[in-house]
Amino acid sequence: GKRDRRDGRAGQDSQGEDAMELLPRYSDCFFCGREGDGPHLRMSVDNDVIFSEFVLDSKFQGYARVAHAGIVTGVLDEAMWWAVFFDTHSFYFTTKMEIDLLRPVYTGTQHKVTARVIEKDGRAVRVQASIRNADDKECARVLGTFKQGRGIDRAAFAKKLDFVDISPRLKQKLQSALED
Repeated sequence: GKRDRRDGRAGQDSQGEDAMELLPRYSDCFFCGREGDGPHLRMSVDNDVIFSEFVLDSKFQGYARVAHAGIVTGVLDEAMWWAVFFDTHSFYFTTKMEIDLLRPVYTGTQHKVTARVIEKDGRAVRVQASIRNADDKECARVLGTFKQGRGIDRAAFAKKLDFVDISPRLKQKLQSALED
């Protein structure tokens, strides 16, 4: 069956795998954390694609109604990080981003960011991400490279994950992965 995309419950695709699920928030994150002054992105996963539908507040504009390029870059980076983490269950850090800013990302209007892992090579992971507007026109795209981090306190990270609205199955999966 299909999942009702308005709630946090998981549905299943024809193979019995979860088709779309909300991801947890990291409480200290500027972009996805529930608290603070950030955009409060709510990431989801659908098959292996990470996405978030979002509207940026005017406080994120660089000039009249246009989101600052640094915020646009951060939204792309956030989606890519979740794509890498969801795929590998390991901590990777952004080392390179090749960004094309194609059209303005307007504040106060609906956009969607998507990201997916496209290549894994040893300690490096390459990811593609893009932001599209409500008319499905691509506003920005990026090719990112992430390198595996070392010495990350997985238990401390896990304690700061906010699992509100997360399916019990995904919560268990992520918590188990973080214990490894």
